[in-house]
Amino acid sequence: MPATPVPEAGLQVQQGFLENSNVSHMHEMVGLLESLRHLEAMQKVALGYDEMLGASIRKLGEPT
Repeated sequence: MPATPVPEAGLQVQQGFLENSNVSHMHEMVGLLESLRHLEAMQKVALGYDEMLGASIRKLGEPT
C-alpha cells in the first residue's frame, strides 16, 4: 500500500497523547501466515523432488 503524504499544516504534537502505529496488526499477521503457508508448500515440493531424485538414483544403480 503506497504511503500518502500528509500536509504539514495538519500536524500537531501534543503532550500526553499516544502515537498510533502506521501498521494494521491484523493485516500484517495475515500476510505473515500467508508467507508461512507458501514456505511450507515450497518445502513440500523440494522434499518431494529430493525423494524422486533419490529414487531415480537408486533405480539407476541397480544391476540389470
